[in-house]
Amino acid sequence: MGETTDTGGLGRSTDAARRGAPYAGRMARSPRRDSIPPADGARIAAALHETRSCVVVVVNRSPRELVLSGAKPLHGVFQPGPPVRVAPGARGAFGAQSAPGQGGAGCAAIVTYEAGSGIVLSLRFDVPYAGRNAAAATVWGPEPAALAVASSAGPGHVRAAIRFVIDTPAENEVLP
Repeated sequence: MGETTDTGGLGRSTDAARRGAPYAGRMARSPRRDSIPPADGARIAAALHETRSCVVVVVNRSPRELVLSGAKPLHGVFQPGPPVRVAPGARGAFGAQSAPGQGGAGCAAIVTYEAGSGIVLSLRFDVPYAGRNAAAATVWGPEPAALAVASSAGPGHVRAAIRFVIDTPAENEVLP
């Protein structure tokens, strides 16, 4: 499944996709099928005007509904904000950008979704003023192994592509 990091009993984190490593198991699906409708992507991209911005796509391949429980920009602002719900089998998208007049700060945020049964997903991304874009996710709660998350951060600093794919681990997948 790629590298999974123990987070001190708080859950599991994987950032293999961000490093370009292939994601094993059920995550290896066609990216075209998981993209947002072109009209939605164009609407979000059109709303982003600052020098550091990103379009974030959340793909929910799991059987669980994701319900937004927190959205905190660390740098910049959401434009538009994260979807309140992402149904099983659906995709949601939102944008983030540097705060107006503060292009040098970049944009970074933590977005949190609840997935039922006490399972919480923390999605983090950063499009910095200088350096590489980053995306990472952590799953925690009573059953953190119930979900797997692959994250990726595309290149560039204007409308950079950030992607999170939430799935259930493949049956034959060995988890640490």
